[in-house]
Amino acid sequence: VSTQSTGITDMTNEDRLFLSIGVAIEALCAPSSTHTNQTICICLEAFTELISSPWSQAKIAYNHSTCVEYVNVLHRTVLTRSNAQIHIHALKCLLLLQECRGSTGEGSDDRLEPGNSFLFANLEMVMCVLLRRFPEISPTDHPKTPISSYASTGEPLSVIKELIKLCIDVIVGLVSLPTDQFYVEVPEAAFLLLTGLFSACAVNPSEEEKEEKIKTSDFVLHGTPSMGHKFFSVVPHISQGLCSVIKNMEIKDSNDRKWLTCITTTLVTLLQTLDQKSEEAHLESYVSTLTVLVCSAPPQASNVQTVYDKVSALFSKMLEGDMNSKLTSLRAFKTLIMSCDPVIKIRYIRSVSPAFFEVFFAYQKKAPAREDDLTVLKEILSIQRFLLSSCLPNTHIHMIRLIVPVLISVLGSAAHAQCLAEITHLTQTYPVEVRNMFTGQPQLKQQLETAIRSSAAKHKPRQHQLVSQTAILYRLLLK
Repeated sequence: VSTQSTGITDMTNEDRLFLSIGVAIEALCAPSSTHTNQTICICLEAFTELISSPWSQAKIAYNHSTCVEYVNVLHRTVLTRSNAQIHIHALKCLLLLQECRGSTGEGSDDRLEPGNSFLFANLEMVMCVLLRRFPEISPTDHPKTPISSYASTGEPLSVIKELIKLCIDVIVGLVSLPTDQFYVEVPEAAFLLLTGLFSACAVNPSEEEKEEKIKTSDFVLHGTPSMGHKFFSVVPHISQGLCSVIKNMEIKDSNDRKWLTCITTTLVTLLQTLDQKSEEAHLESYVSTLTVLVCSAPPQASNVQTVYDKVSALFSKMLEGDMNSKLTSLRAFKTLIMSCDPVIKIRYIRSVSPAFFEVFFAYQKKAPAREDDLTVLKEILSIQRFLLSSCLPNTHIHMIRLIVPVLISVLGSAAHAQCLAEITHLTQTYPVEVRNMFTGQPQLKQQLETAIRSSAAKHKPRQHQLVSQTAILYRLLLK
């Protein structure tokens, strides 16, 4: 900006910054509907560039009312323009404004008042963007249908996914902003949007949608029901967003009763949604997300009977499903018992263990043969190692008496090497208990020797490896 064009001879760099921002903001505020989407995108890109440097952010950060007005302008832009690219640019601007305010926090004059609150303005804007595409997450009783002018607009699926991820980043960034006082309404709104978005995305496709998937793989029509399966790739991002909200708010005030109630309500809401959508819900996504939330939440919030009962039932139900369900449940169960509070861990071990060992004992009747069977067995053995290391020493012998016979029965199958290695590990780690077991049940030792000899004859190319493992095992048993 030249001094000749403005008529001002003593302009500073700060003056030039705010003058340039004013030009971009004025263009966005212009009531003309003749501006093309490309023109609006250029204005937003210019605004983004102007506030992206640390120097410019430092100049903007402490002007609370100006930051609020910038967000209000962005909100009006996304409200009057349905183009997804415009929304993406606006959300990127919003993230940069959050960076500006993040260095100073909310001013004491911020009371979540419409028009004067930076927090409130952020929530308004991100909710506007999300409700255009997912009207079902609205907390009101208004008709849950998209804006009529928007319902017939097709947009690339990749663009919508990017838009969703940016919305999640904005929500998480908003919750992480430092404030002079605790506003429980902010995480409540964040949880409401994220859980609603999760429920909309974590669904299975219907048979009709599976047939239509080939035709609509590149574009999605807004307002089409049950299109959530196309957004599976963003479900982990939503889960991480929920977890980040918990972590950020826990740092601020982990003992606030309203905050703890907010987390518990979120867990219960997800479980109730799962009950309501039991046929179309994608169980794997739900169990993974609930596990992360239970591990992340303070024990006072997650150690609730309703949550405990429903999550335990979900684990057990998935362990009765196909191999993919079993694998997801086992991995989530391992995460839960290795990461959560000790008291909560013991409760889940007691409730899920019967279903867990039922899957393991099934290998006595049908040895693993396929690759997915071996993967499931690997997870089971990993969990068993952790359970053995966690239980009291006087209970080791009881666990070993349950585990070793199953491992011996599987020897000779595709999992022979895996099971032999596990028996060797148990003998090395718990030598007294294993020897006492074989002394009391000599037939088991005989079965072990027979299975090893039989397998060695079948797998001569790998005989050197098996002989080595067998030698180690015999040496340990004879000590």
